[in-house]
Amino acid sequence: MAEIVQQVFETSILDLAVLEKYGLFKSSEIKTILNKRREFEYRLRKVNKDKNDFLQYLAYEESLLKLIRVRCDKLEIEVDRYEIEYSFIEHIKKLFEFTINKFRSDISLWLSYIDFVKKQKMYDLVSIIYFRMLQIHNKPWLWIQYAKFEFEEKASSQTARKIMLKAISFHPESKVIWLEYFKFELLYCAKIRKRFKLFLKFSDEKSTSEWSDKQSKDKIWNGKLASIVYKHATNRYDQFDFAANFIDICNRFDYETTKEIKIFIMDDLKARFDEKEEFWNLVAMNKYEEYKQKLRGNMAENDDEKLEIKKISIAETVEIFEKACIRFDTSLMWEFYLEFRFKDLLENYNNNTTDQAAEILHLLETLWDVNKITMKIFQQWIRFYHTCFRSNNLAMQRLQHLLLDGAERWPNDLNLHLFIACFMAKFSSENQKIVHKYFDDCLMKKFTNFDQNNASIGMDFWELYIDWSLKNKLPAQKILKIINDFNNQILNHSPRKMSEYFKPKILAITYHLMGINRARSFYEKNKSVSPICKNFFLKMIEIEKHTLSEEDDQQQQQSSQANVYEDLIYYFGNDDAQIWIDYIKYAMYDMGNIVKSTNLYHKALKCLPPSICNDFLQKYALFQSSSLYYDG
Repeated sequence: MAEIVQQVFETSILDLAVLEKYGLFKSSEIKTILNKRREFEYRLRKVNKDKNDFLQYLAYEESLLKLIRVRCDKLEIEVDRYEIEYSFIEHIKKLFEFTINKFRSDISLWLSYIDFVKKQKMYDLVSIIYFRMLQIHNKPWLWIQYAKFEFEEKASSQTARKIMLKAISFHPESKVIWLEYFKFELLYCAKIRKRFKLFLKFSDEKSTSEWSDKQSKDKIWNGKLASIVYKHATNRYDQFDFAANFIDICNRFDYETTKEIKIFIMDDLKARFDEKEEFWNLVAMNKYEEYKQKLRGNMAENDDEKLEIKKISIAETVEIFEKACIRFDTSLMWEFYLEFRFKDLLENYNNNTTDQAAEILHLLETLWDVNKITMKIFQQWIRFYHTCFRSNNLAMQRLQHLLLDGAERWPNDLNLHLFIACFMAKFSSENQKIVHKYFDDCLMKKFTNFDQNNASIGMDFWELYIDWSLKNKLPAQKILKIINDFNNQILNHSPRKMSEYFKPKILAITYHLMGINRARSFYEKNKSVSPICKNFFLKMIEIEKHTLSEEDDQQQQQSSQANVYEDLIYYFGNDDAQIWIDYIKYAMYDMGNIVKSTNLYHKALKCLPPSICNDFLQKYALFQSSSLYYDG
């Protein structure tokens, strides 16, 4: 081991001498680098090797290389940089090779090696490393990354295609690889088209005509390779959702590049999925996306042409949807149609869309009566209706009826009831009885049993109810009843996070509505009820501090607050240094009891574990120094 380290050390002397020769480093810095390298080399050759030693050595060498480059720039050294940097780059490469041989299973090491070599622009070596890595880590995403590198950075389309074909042979079940290969063929097609357009600018008419005829017959130019990829992929996976992804990929390119391949795919999908609502939604939305493709391909010269293309696409999309709705007349088909109409309306909303909005609302009312509205569309309808007509009292009454009808139509969906409650809470005080009844009905029939899955919904619903009650200034007795019901149903029988969230909140509400005595009673009743949460005690301390200015019996208030601190220490004093510091401050300044504060200090040293005790001593020292400063 010592001989190997010595050999590396001697080689380093020669490499670092070049740095000293050009004045990049002083002799003392060279000595430090040599010592650091020797230390790392010994650590790398221990019997029990630690990956962190390798990573730290690599990080050190890479930072050293960056420093060399910075100093070369600063000193404006005119000699060949490669002469200076070569030995350091080679050293890092050898170090990466040594590390990877020891920890071949770590993909991040391979990727770090690739990233380093890319930065040095050693692209041929990158390809070799990818090839070696894939022999060990045969993962689809690594094949895709390798192909992208070859296509985008090395501009080697043929190599990238071979890699994708090899990836498919290893992972024919990977949908991601099929989609990425399809995307690659379209990218290659777009690249060729772009080159051809550039060629036309510098060609005569005869050459242009000859090349146009030749390109029209070319299979790559017309997207034939991409269609072959699609056909093989969908033969393996005869699923509509998977096949529809190919159309989504086509829509990312300009119209001319994907026109023929999209026709081929849509014809194939129609032959296989003509009876599915999802297919006709895809047909309609594809027509809508075409105008974006045309704009991407610069097919419109001015704003008027762009607007005209958009109008035609929207009209054709609506026509396709309407024919599909007549044919299927199902809730799902109407959902697709209405989603598009809402999307179009929101994207292009102005004074000229009033008739369009009225048409959509009329259609919604009609479909609601025949039970063809899905929950998703119902929620969009409510949002749209409230946004448009919130200042209209008659419209708000209609919205109220709609919300109550929706609650009856989907009685078991807690998310929907929370959604409805959010809108009910926005109604004016005139509707207080209706809103209050809705909350009560939900809590008695719907929000009764909580578990980890619906705890968040329950928290939001109860918080909304309590906030609405306070905002609308319900009588104190009603709010007290709400709190008692909540305490019985939730605090003792719900998931921990609900109790931890609501116990401090209910304590604060009890204090503000009923005074300090009721708050103390609530505190005493619930302080030992599981789950025990720190914020509950901290909230009570905050209340006691606020009471100090209101209460005549200062001694009783101090005693109550001290009792809360004692409870807090009893439950959380073994793992929280700040609690002790706060209690000591309170005893010293508010109670004026120096003896008690000293006793608390010694008690904390006994209770806290060594790791937390150090933190306590630091905080106590800061507290003492600040006390002396203010006393002075």
